[in-house]
Amino acid sequence: MKIKFIAGVVPSIAMVLGTLISFSSQASNELTIDGYVTNQTCSATVNGKEGNVVVNLDSVEADKLKEAGSTAGRKLFDIGVKGCIPSSSPQVFRIKLEPYNITGPTKINEVGDENGVEYRELIGNRGDAKNVQLQMVAFPGKDEQIVAYPNLINNGTYLLVKKGETSARQKLGVEYISHEGNAGPGSVVGLVQYAVQYY
Repeated sequence: MKIKFIAGVVPSIAMVLGTLISFSSQASNELTIDGYVTNQTCSATVNGKEGNVVVNLDSVEADKLKEAGSTAGRKLFDIGVKGCIPSSSPQVFRIKLEPYNITGPTKINEVGDENGVEYRELIGNRGDAKNVQLQMVAFPGKDEQIVAYPNLINNGTYLLVKKGETSARQKLGVEYISHEGNAGPGSVVGLVQYAVQYY
């Protein structure tokens, strides 16, 4: 039986350009704040569009998410910038990803807690399908990295605008995952806020 899953990653946009704040304690009761102001004018995009965007996943059969930790239905998309001021050197942007609803945990490798297992939380489902979450990956394929989960300082990925260019895109993927197994039919909706920071 074919089961229709309606899935979306609906980000709200936040462009942060050149905001670097650090705190250091060099003497008693002294606070140093460092910052940077830039004339960069980039706009953040998802699949080339600005603002809130929906990434629609294809329907998958619940049987593909029967086993605990199983994944299915990966869809590729990109987050990028456009309208940047050309620079005489490459420009690095950081893509920050923060889910609104968190579920889990699920095991990712054999290091971490007292039992030697590290766990990762997932993008929670706001739809009505049972035992289904979402996860996002950067660099889909051989060197892929799981992104868009909390409690990680470097959550997200990077974007490089080459010398003299005004735009760039970073490929990501999103897919269904069931850390419990035995997924049930219904809708799957995940929301992730993204921010693109210029350094």
